[in-house]
Amino acid sequence: MSKVFRGKFMDSIKAKNLAADKQLFNALYKKNWVVYAKRPFGSPDSVIEYLGRYTHKIAVSNHRIKSITPEGVSFSYKDYRHGGVSKEM
Repeated sequence: MSKVFRGKFMDSIKAKNLAADKQLFNALYKKNWVVYAKRPFGSPDSVIEYLGRYTHKIAVSNHRIKSITPEGVSFSYKDYRHGGVSKEM
C-alpha cells in the first residue's frame, strides 16, 4: 500500500507542477514510505455510534456555566493534570 500511495501522491505533485526541485522530488521517490491505516469500522451502526459521540456534544453544557457577566463567562472544568480536581475558569 505504501508504494501505491507514494506513486499516487507523487503523480498529483507532478500534475500540479509542484515538483520544481528535482533533487527533492527524486529523494522523496527513493525513500521508503510508511502508510498507517486503521482497520475499517465493523458496521454502519458502529460508524454512527462513533460519530455520534462527537456530533451531539456541546462544548460547555449549561450545568457547567457558573456565571455570565458583561466582562465574561465563568464555567467549571476538571483539571486532569492535577488529579481530576474541579476548578473554575
